[in-house]
Amino acid sequence: MQNCFLEPRPLRPNASTFYAIPADVDTSNGTLPGGRLAVTDAANDVVDVANGWLAYARGGAATVAFSLDWHPPGHCSFCEVDGAEIPVGTACVTGSMAAGNDGYGARCVDAVSDRDYDAQAYFQWPSHCVAGSFGARAASSFFQ
Repeated sequence: MQNCFLEPRPLRPNASTFYAIPADVDTSNGTLPGGRLAVTDAANDVVDVANGWLAYARGGAATVAFSLDWHPPGHCSFCEVDGAEIPVGTACVTGSMAAGNDGYGARCVDAVSDRDYDAQAYFQWPSHCVAGSFGARAASSFFQ
């Protein structure tokens, strides 16, 4: 439910939010921009279901919890180096490629990453959900 994982979507005029849309986010066409790792139809297929669970919880019948993907700038799971352009929605490095190949960044070094890299199942991604960014925030259309 984070902005980085949603496609462009119309602003919901009656939605209440707990944060203001930052001035550098272009909403001049009446939509919120899509994120770096947008999931097809997530805004349509997931937001309404999630809002249904929130409405149910507000009635005192349940507790709803969610987590946020949250990375520091320049995280080792990101592949951009010096502004390299990575196609939106795609992984950019796998275990079958040498770390640092084609201008991409160094991979994360830990036991899980090492295992995945050796198994050619290691991925790096375009930068997304950077701590404090609009993309890392829960989608404003989620909170109605």
